[in-house]
Amino acid sequence: LARTLLEAAGAKVERPDGSVSFSLRDADGFVPLEGIIDREAEIQRKQKEADKLRKFIAGHEKKLANPQFVEKAPPEIVNNVRETLEGLKGQLQSVEEALAGLRQD
Repeated sequence: LARTLLEAAGAKVERPDGSVSFSLRDADGFVPLEGIIDREAEIQRKQKEADKLRKFIAGHEKKLANPQFVEKAPPEIVNNVRETLEGLKGQLQSVEEALAGLRQD
């Protein structure tokens, strides 16, 4: 962010193509990535991250779909797996949103 320049401010500022968003306590912002990162390399990195998250999600869903696990495991373990699954889904959503932003022209 050190090499960025504020170009616009206000509630109705729209996200520029090829930018990423960030949130602070009282404000949201967008940073154009042109000239700051290698877009294709970042897309590949984010895609790998999304693939890894999908594998983790599938493993947790498989575990929770197993009636023996749900019935026999201590409730705190089952709840932990459920909470972890929800966290993984949130992470995947964030990564997919970042990918969508990177893929915009």
